[in-house]
Amino acid sequence: MSYTILITGSSGYVGSMLVAKFIQRSDVDQIIGIDKDPENDLTLNLSENLRNKFLFIKENLLNFWFLTLDKWIIFIF
Repeated sequence: MSYTILITGSSGYVGSMLVAKFIQRSDVDQIIGIDKDPENDLTLNLSENLRNKFLFIKENLLNFWFLTLDKWIIFIF
């Protein structure tokens, strides 16, 4: 079984450490990081093969709602 992981606050210390740990796991296909701040050096300097597993969204979660349906995330603006 493979996983897609959503990490909020991925530019902060704890969030970036979670990205660094989860991205190395073979059972994780993709990590989606959301933060109101820009990406930090840890996620910007990922190797090419790990970088392909990481999607960064610069957005403040207070600006929109999102619903999860099964494996899909639907954003409502």
